[in-house]
Amino acid sequence: MTIDEIITVPKREFLEMSGIGNTKAQELINTGITDDDGNVMTDDDGKPLKLETVAVGSRILIIVESWRRIVEHQRKYPVKLKLRGRK
Repeated sequence: MTIDEIITVPKREFLEMSGIGNTKAQELINTGITDDDGNVMTDDDGKPLKLETVAVGSRILIIVESWRRIVEHQRKYPVKLKLRGRK
């Protein structure tokens, strides 16, 4: 299976693969990327830039396509991702 064929990955593996920490991942799941007014930003197709998940039993699986949308948006429109409450 290639990386392009992967649909979901366990959260722990996602953290290792993406290089982001648990706090940032949880923020992207809960809030997504927001503008200065706190509104969730969307991609070019109008989909929210949030990290999407599915729960299977007690496991949280990250939907890889949602991460790809975030990364693609960052490539087109570079914005520093910041943690809420930090400058």
